[in-house]
Amino acid sequence: AGIQAQLIYIDADHTRNGCLADMIAYYPLLAPGGIMFGDDYTEEKGVNEAVKAFCMAHRIRPEVTTYYHWQLPPK
Repeated sequence: AGIQAQLIYIDADHTRNGCLADMIAYYPLLAPGGIMFGDDYTEEKGVNEAVKAFCMAHRIRPEVTTYYHWQLPPK
C-alpha cells in the first residue's frame, strides 16, 4: 500500500519471539530517517533479547534512552 512511517512503537508481545516478529514485520514500513522504538528493555527479558537479536542481524546498535526505553538508529 506504499505506507511509510516516521515512528514505529513496539509494545505488544513481551516474549522474545513475539517482540522480534513485530520488529521484523514493521521495520520494512519505516521511512528513511524513521525511528523504531519501544519500552520494557530492562524490565522484560524477552524484549531485551529480541532487540539484541534484531540489532545483531541488522548490524546496528540500539540506544537505551532511559531506564527502560530503547530505540534503533534512524533507518
